[in-house]
Amino acid sequence: MTDPDDSLRVSDAERDQTLRVLGDHAAVGRLTLEELEERRGRFRAADRINAVSVLGSEEIDLREAELEGGELTLSVFTFMGEATIYVPDSVELDVGGFSLMGEHTEIGADRPPRPGAPVVRLRTWNLMGHATVYRVPPQARGLGLKEARRLAKAASRGELPAPG
Repeated sequence: MTDPDDSLRVSDAERDQTLRVLGDHAAVGRLTLEELEERRGRFRAADRINAVSVLGSEEIDLREAELEGGELTLSVFTFMGEATIYVPDSVELDVGGFSLMGEHTEIGADRPPRPGAPVVRLRTWNLMGHATVYRVPPQARGLGLKEARRLAKAASRGELPAPG
């Protein structure tokens, strides 16, 4: 017997086509950037992502990412800018890099990952900039980034509400 949700699944090619169409609509003004950014959900992340923030900000939401091969290397470069990264607290987070007149901050519960958990290798290089990583609990699934930040802060203080 097949799962009823199988009939609703779309292929990677169909997802890519939809993203191209949405991007085209945003480019000509039919969608605002805020409307375009509302379309979130599961996506397949490549094994390496590079992000650069110069005099601006970058938000990288990995809460719904499917990591190919169970591992992702995220390299973030900030110059007088900021990067905010959201990762589920169930992944193993390996952080490295260097800051000069800048900083790197982690917010959220620091619980050990389960054996065999996906690995996110975060490398931050900050020059007069900063990178903030929010280790987001499962209760933040499907919520906006502001609420995800609030829950990660509560988790870091040991005040996380029970899943509901």
